[in-house]
Formats: sequence, C-alpha cells, structure tokens
Amino acid sequence: MVKFKILNKNEDCLLLQYVGEKRYMVRDTENEVILITYNLDNAKKVFEHYSLEEVRKQRRELLDTWIKEFVEA
Repeated sequence: MVKFKILNKNEDCLLLQYVGEKRYMVRDTENEVILITYNLDNAKKVFEHYSLEEVRKQRRELLDTWIKEFVEA
C-alpha cells in the first residue's frame, strides 16, 4: 500500500510526497489528482497556483458549451 507525507496543505489542495520516494502529488480537496511528478519545484508551483474555484468555473463553462452543442431545448 502506498503511503504519503503531507508537505503542505491549503483550502484547495494538498502537496504530498510518496513515502520513501522522491515523487510528489498534488491532490485537491475533492480527491482529484492534479499532478504526479518527480520534480518538487514543479509540484510546488502547481500547488501554489491551483484554485478549486477556477476549476469549477471552467467545468461549468465546459458543461454550458456541451449543452449548447448537444442538448435540444
């Protein structure tokens, strides 16, 4: 079983390290994996700039576009 160490946490996501490895994961608070990498600097950048509200906004926009294209009113 894979275990993780929490390196940092904010209201939108977690920065995790695989225990015993130099591999990192950014996971949001809705349990979606955002990034898995061996590059800690890259993981930190993603962690620092990730916005769950922005992701939700983009998903709503994608849904609206999909509805316009594929759903009859």
